[in-house]
Amino acid sequence: MKKSKKRLTPSTNKCDLLIVDDEENYRVLIGMVIQKRFPDLRIQYAADGLEGLKKAKALNPSIVWTCVRMPRMDGIEMIERIRQNQGLRNAKIILCTGYSWEYMKTRILELGVDKFLHKPFAFEEVLSLIAEWLSRE
Repeated sequence: MKKSKKRLTPSTNKCDLLIVDDEENYRVLIGMVIQKRFPDLRIQYAADGLEGLKKAKALNPSIVWTCVRMPRMDGIEMIERIRQNQGLRNAKIILCTGYSWEYMKTRILELGVDKFLHKPFAFEEVLSLIAEWLSRE
């Protein structure tokens, strides 16, 4: 797969990808792999759903990557609030979890999650999806 040729304009009030996960090592790993493929992508991080929601409102990310279980606010509630926010409704949402798809299937579909990933997942699939989404902007 070719690297994205898209040049992104630096901005202090926007990010392209917001990664929300309470496991710091996991958050950093995801960011590093994605940044390597898309070096111009502006990535921000949050350690829980509450911080993620605040950053989403402030930074208007194109893509939000989140897990489910986190302190203060879980990923499902954060997604619900993002979808209720008119300015964030078009953000693509990636939900990644080790929990059963069947356990959350109905709620995930109701919220309009764009991609559900079950751990472990193939990074190449995620990178291809991000490339596709970025090419549509």
